[in-house]
Amino acid sequence: MDREKITAIKALKKTLKDLGYYQFQINALIADLVGTTDVSRCAPEQLDQVLAVLEEQIVFARQCMNSPDN
Repeated sequence: MDREKITAIKALKKTLKDLGYYQFQINALIADLVGTTDVSRCAPEQLDQVLAVLEEQIVFARQCMNSPDN
């Protein structure tokens, strides 16, 4: 199950990169949340937190890209 979560995190990280985020920005989101960028060292609960934050960031990025100011 952790492996599935880690795979999902990798996919979300790729989506953020595709949306224009830099790797250091993605790493900062993760490190600020769980204290490390190495998600393989995270507890299952931390992986759930990382998944939620990355998903929220993707929603935010898409909203910004679709705003009338762009």
